[in-house]
Amino acid sequence: MTHDLGGGFNNTSKDAAYAFRAIMDALARPGYIAALGGLSPPDPLSIAQAGIALTLFDHETHIALKGRYGTDAVRAWLSFHTGTYFTVPEKADFIICDHDNIGPLDQLRQGSDEYPDQSATVITAYPRLSDGACRLTGPGINDEVMVSIADPSPFRDGQRSFPLGVDFILTHDAHLMGLPRTTQMEMC
Repeated sequence: MTHDLGGGFNNTSKDAAYAFRAIMDALARPGYIAALGGLSPPDPLSIAQAGIALTLFDHETHIALKGRYGTDAVRAWLSFHTGTYFTVPEKADFIICDHDNIGPLDQLRQGSDEYPDQSATVITAYPRLSDGACRLTGPGINDEVMVSIADPSPFRDGQRSFPLGVDFILTHDAHLMGLPRTTQMEMC
C-alpha cells in the first residue's frame, strides 16, 4: 500500500526555523499557546504534532507512537520526512499519544543524575488549550498562568525529583503548549 508523503513544510528552512522558535517559546513560557501551520499530515497526526516532529526529529531520534497514532500512514510519513526510528515508549526520546493514553511516567526515560537531559518528551493531544482552572507556576511564568488542564495527575504522577523527569508538549489542532518538568500545577 502506498501512502501520501506530501504535506511537509513548503519552505523547509524558513518553516522549520519558525516552528523551532514557536516550540522553544512554548517550552520556555509554560502556559503560552503557540501556533504552527502550513502542514498537511496524515490523520490522526495534528498540524502541531507534525510541526514538532519535522522540527525536532531526525535520524538519531527514537520515537514511540501510542494508540491511534501507530498507523502505517503516520509511520511512513514520519520516516520519509524525518528519518526517525520507532521504538517502545520505555526507550523513546519522544512519545506521540493522546492525553488519556500517556501511561505510567515511571516507565518512561527520566534522565539520570549525570544526564537529566536524556529523558523523554511526551507530545500529547489535548481536547482544548485555553484559559482554565489549572494554575501553573514556576520558571518562565510571571506569577501564574491559568490553563484548561482538567486533571494534572497524568502529567505528574510518577515523575522523579527534579532535575529528572518527563517534559510534555500539549497539542490541539495547530496549537501547542509546553509543560516542562519544572512547572508546578494545581487545580483551583
